[in-house]
Amino acid sequence: MRRNLMRWIGEAFSILILLLVTIQPACAEKNTKGLTTVSFGNYIEHHGDDDVSGATLSISHKQFLTEAWACFIQIGNGTASGEHANSDGSTSTINSSRTSLSSGFSWHYVTKNKLVIPYIGFGLSIHRYRYDFEYTDSEIGQASGTGYGPLFTAGARIAIASHLLVIPGYRFEQIYLTAENGEQKTVTSSGLMLALLIRF
Repeated sequence: MRRNLMRWIGEAFSILILLLVTIQPACAEKNTKGLTTVSFGNYIEHHGDDDVSGATLSISHKQFLTEAWACFIQIGNGTASGEHANSDGSTSTINSSRTSLSSGFSWHYVTKNKLVIPYIGFGLSIHRYRYDFEYTDSEIGQASGTGYGPLFTAGARIAIASHLLVIPGYRFEQIYLTAENGEQKTVTSSGLMLALLIRF
């Protein structure tokens, strides 16, 4: 059942990418605005009793379909580390790294002054991951591969000045991956991001 779910997510993600490619020219013809930003932040990955935290850097493009609705695509990279508490009182260092490609749609609450514009978003994310969770009875172990899952974003676009935007945001992902023993596992990821945009 999980394999069917991952196949469905993969197919839906492919359709979404195709939609973004076909929508882009139509958006350009209507002179709608696009925003490209570079953002950085931190995140925490969680599975069972294990938590790793780290830093991430990403670049994203958001193309507005209307004043409120936009489609986005993002590429990111992150590394994280932590410690697992063993039953004998010792600890084991655990690490993870990932490269992600995600896409979806976001809705913006546009106010009259447009100084602060909150937004929420949803979509699909694909991760190229590597986990080094090596300790006795680890559910993930040493694993690498590709995983899929849904994502949720929220934040606000804040106009600090006429040519400067600050975009703080929150991101939550749930990724289905294959552990070292071949079993399907779920890892959640959440974190805060910050992007700066200078307009000329």
